[in-house]
Amino acid sequence: MTATLAAKRAAFTRRPPDGEKRIQSLRALLKAVRGRREEFTKSISEDFGGRAREETLLLEVFPLVDTIRHTIRHLPQWMRPRAASPGWQFLPGRARVIYQPLGVVGSLAPGTILCYLAFRRW
Repeated sequence: MTATLAAKRAAFTRRPPDGEKRIQSLRALLKAVRGRREEFTKSISEDFGGRAREETLLLEVFPLVDTIRHTIRHLPQWMRPRAASPGWQFLPGRARVIYQPLGVVGSLAPGTILCYLAFRRW
C-alpha cells in the first residue's frame, strides 16, 4: 500500500479535474467493479474461508455500486461553489467556498480495497 500511496502522490496535480472528467472516472470505476464482481466474491470467499457469494454481493459489492451511482448523480451539485460570509471585517467583500481536492490520503475499508483492485486490474 505504501507504493500505491506514493504513486498516487506522484500523479496528483494541483489542477483539479473538471466535473465531466470526474464523472468519466466514476463510470469507469463502476464498469470495472461490475465486470469483476465474480473475482471479488471469489477473493473475499477465500479470505473469509468460505463466504457465500450472495453475502459478499449484498454486503460488499452492491453498496459500493450504489455509492458510486449516488456520487455520479450528485457530483455536479456538490461541486457547485457556495456563498460564504466573509466576516464583518471584510465587508462589503464577498466570499465563496470552492470544493476541490487538496491532496492524497490513504484509506482502508472494504469498499476502498475493492476500488483499488478494480482499477489495478483494469
